[in-house]
Amino acid sequence: MQKEKHFQEHQKILAKYPDSVFDHVKYYVLFIGHGRSGHSLVGAILDAHPNIVIANELHALPLFTLYNYATRKIFKLILDRALEGASYQGWNNTGYNYNLPGLYQGSYEQLEVIGDKKGGGSVRYCLKHPEILDELIRYLGPILKVIYVVRNPYDCLSARAFRRGQEIHRDLIHDYFRFVDVALQWKHKLLPDQFYMLFHEKFVREKEQEIIRLCAYLDQTAPPKYLQQCCQLINPSPHKRRYKTKWSTEHKDLVRSLMQSEPYRFFFYDYAF
Repeated sequence: MQKEKHFQEHQKILAKYPDSVFDHVKYYVLFIGHGRSGHSLVGAILDAHPNIVIANELHALPLFTLYNYATRKIFKLILDRALEGASYQGWNNTGYNYNLPGLYQGSYEQLEVIGDKKGGGSVRYCLKHPEILDELIRYLGPILKVIYVVRNPYDCLSARAFRRGQEIHRDLIHDYFRFVDVALQWKHKLLPDQFYMLFHEKFVREKEQEIIRLCAYLDQTAPPKYLQQCCQLINPSPHKRRYKTKWSTEHKDLVRSLMQSEPYRFFFYDYAF
């Protein structure tokens, strides 16, 4: 019954937008990574760009399978979610307000980049359906652009434990690195210009340069007003939740040993507790 309801809703949305809306789309953006890494901040900033539309947690990957990789159908669902989000300040996430009034969240000038922000959920879906990696590459080809948001694992794990009302434990740690395994698979399968690593701490520390670099990855410039307002949205320093969380020496050492091991050290060589 619920599936039928969703299907009917989708049909209404698909009828709202002509295919020509997407004639200038160059890239489809897929976010991957672990939850609490900063995907929402990055997604909100991109969605505020005049030529970029990013939906907040539509969870598009299952829709590609449902609609047999008919990209324009997926794009219509993403676009509708993003435009709808503007009516209720759709970039309020887990207690943070990432809305940028006066920019282009919920609107656009010329649609050249489209995507969906569902970093942790996308990785979880890839773990259950590993074939999705090859299928997306096959159907989307060079228009696929992956953004992997990396944050200090101690902070990610601390935030995850807090959200779940748990203490840090071994299964939580190993689950985190299973997510990293998926990112490694994407990196291995994609061309270098299709896989973008964004380090949260550097993004916060070097706001202006990092926003310009992120836009350039998607063949976009960063207009002065856009750049200024996005920089103002970013906190002066990253939230270091690890210092508010109880960590045993055993669990600290386990994370450190995994970060320093192959192949994970490629992502985490610069991180420590």
